[in-house]
Amino acid sequence: MIYDFVGDIHGNFNKLEILFKQLGYVYNEKENYFIPPTNIKPVIVGDFINIGTQNIKVLDCLYKMYKKNLCYVISGNHEYFLCVNYKKYYKQQRFIDYLKLNYYTLFIEFNNIDKLKNYIEWLMELPLYYDFGKAKAVHAMWFNNSVQEYFKENNKVFKVIESVDNNSHLKEQVNLFLMGFYVVITEDDSEEKLYRLRWWELDKKNKASELFWRAYTYLPPHYDERIDIFTFKKYITNDIVFFGHYNLKDVPYLTSPTKCCLDFGAAKGGFLTCYRWHGESTLNSKNLIIV
Repeated sequence: MIYDFVGDIHGNFNKLEILFKQLGYVYNEKENYFIPPTNIKPVIVGDFINIGTQNIKVLDCLYKMYKKNLCYVISGNHEYFLCVNYKKYYKQQRFIDYLKLNYYTLFIEFNNIDKLKNYIEWLMELPLYYDFGKAKAVHAMWFNNSVQEYFKENNKVFKVIESVDNNSHLKEQVNLFLMGFYVVITEDDSEEKLYRLRWWELDKKNKASELFWRAYTYLPPHYDERIDIFTFKKYITNDIVFFGHYNLKDVPYLTSPTKCCLDFGAAKGGFLTCYRWHGESTLNSKNLIIV
């Protein structure tokens, strides 16, 4: 089996259509879903909703492909937290207010919340990750530890939400799957700034000021002595990992021979990015497909 790992779509159906057709998929326009070539299966690594303005078409398409066993779909943070707030507040005005504030394009498209409800119930079934043996797929970060093992038996959004409700210590691990590791700092009494860990570079860099970044700015060097990078290094797998989430800039590139970020800002003027994996143990930039 060949796998097409697809980065964050964020409600941009036009780019998804171009990408799939470029990969040789056949579009059933009447039913709105794509049929992959023989022995090929796409893996959507999460954050396929929100920001863009074609959410209904993206959700409908992926839902049908998923139900027909034509693709794998992972929950990203945008899907997960929509489910969390749906579960807590669905019949309350608070859920509508949450949509307006955090999922405005969904709120506009789904003027009938009951119609959105049907899709959210599907999102509840999605896993946080897939393990294909030599390769893993997750939205933001793969960590090898005992909690990762726990989620093997609870790898559905609705089960994860229940687990976190019953065991609050699991919340941090779930956030690693969905958003990676980050630190929030305040410099010179300025506003808070969030710096994300470029965990895919942990094998070649040892300083926090080389690994934590926001946009084009890295963490100030005086934080090097405060953050123990080796705490993270011992948990990183040697296997191949495909992931999204980080909204990297510029033309898509291969982030590591074994760790492949696929989020290059498709809904923010950037590129929808895919890696066609044939089972190779070392990734090749020639297998990146971008739109």
